[in-house]
Amino acid sequence: MRDLFDVLDDVPAAASADPGTSHEAARAINASGGRAAQTRLVADAVRRWPGKTSAELAVLAELDRHMVAKRCPDAEKAGLVYRGPARVCETTRGKRPLRAVTWWPVGAQS
Repeated sequence: MRDLFDVLDDVPAAASADPGTSHEAARAINASGGRAAQTRLVADAVRRWPGKTSAELAVLAELDRHMVAKRCPDAEKAGLVYRGPARVCETTRGKRPLRAVTWWPVGAQS
């Protein structure tokens, strides 16, 4: 089985169109192990609160909302979580009542 570090090495942390500073930050967070640590943290939050949006997870786990939104797809690519049905997010409902995907631990049914 591949280590989480190996999986994340195969997945760019910055889009090809992103500025150079984003690519520098991506290299730094990968090299430090921070990206893998954050991905594990987010996967743990999804296991604790299945079926929540990334914004809801951030509030519940007291984590940075943008970090959680970036690491949910990383956790998905690592096979730790999967995307569930979209619904209106309770956290962002008042600001912009848009639908957002829910996140579920692998092995759970959405």
